[in-house]
Formats: sequence, structure tokens, C-alpha cells
Amino acid sequence: GVEFGGVWCRSATDCTAVGAAKFAATRIEHWNGGAWTVVPSPTPSGYSGVGLESVSCVSSSSCMAVGIAEYPNGGSGAAALAERWDGHSWTITPVPGPSGNGTWPVLQGVSCTSASDCIAVGGDEVSNKTIAYAWNGSRWGQLTTADSGGRLSGVSCASPTYCVAVGAGLTELWNG
Repeated sequence: GVEFGGVWCRSATDCTAVGAAKFAATRIEHWNGGAWTVVPSPTPSGYSGVGLESVSCVSSSSCMAVGIAEYPNGGSGAAALAERWDGHSWTITPVPGPSGNGTWPVLQGVSCTSASDCIAVGGDEVSNKTIAYAWNGSRWGQLTTADSGGRLSGVSCASPTYCVAVGAGLTELWNG
């Protein structure tokens, strides 16, 4: 079956839902006001479990979705996953930082204020540390977090210099 992790609506006729199909492939669907349509999306190769957890769209030609790719080549780790919509197709945007066997980073929230400004948050379940990244329009850069332990599960940005991220007993503020 399909399990959706997040949805973003710009209007009653423009929604994007993200998740996983049997946790073996990313799943993205678009709502046009009358029906949901599957939109082709890449699934990272070499992983036997993938899923998208959150999506943020600033226009019909600019969305970012984030999640996790698990079990690399039959191993026991993971990598953070991010995919970008440019109005024509979804593409994987590599996320720096730990990945592979022995790590378990997951991105659970994303908020964009423009096509060149997104913040993604989550945590590494192995190290029990919060993680955050900034998208500048061409690549992700890792941000320093207050890291009081645990995982950030959601983020909302009112501007490029004001974002609030939350998690289990955690609240963090990004000031740019």
C-alpha cells in the first residue's frame, strides 16, 4: 500500500502529497481539485527502504520534499533524502552528512520561503542528535543546531531569517 507522510496545498486546486509505496519507492501525488494523479519521482538506488515525510511548495514550479533512504545495499543504516520539483520533474538533491551503515539520519520537516531558500530538519537516531540543513538553490549545507538531543519533526519559516523547528520537548529558532 501507500503511506503518505506530508502534504502541502497552495490552493484548493494545487496540492502535493508525499510518502512511500510499500516503503520500496518514493510516492508523490498531485491534486488538481478533482483527482489525485501520481507524479513520477526518483527512488535512490542501493536502498531497500525509502520514504518522504514532508513537502513544502512555494509555487507550481518549486517544491522540496524530504525523508529517508534506509538499508543501503542490505546494510543497517540510512541516509537523509531530499527531492526537488522544478515544474517538470522531481530530482534527488544530495544531502551532506552521515549516511550508510551505522548511521540513521532522517529528515522529517521542510519549509521553503523561495526556490532558493529552504530549511530541512530531523535527527540521527543512532547519535540522538538533531540535524538541520539549508538549501540555497543549488545545494544543501548543514546547519548547527542547539542539539539538546532527540529529533526535530517539523519546521516553519516566515522568512529566510526566521524559522521555528519543533520536536519531542524541543523548540529551536533559526535566525539566518
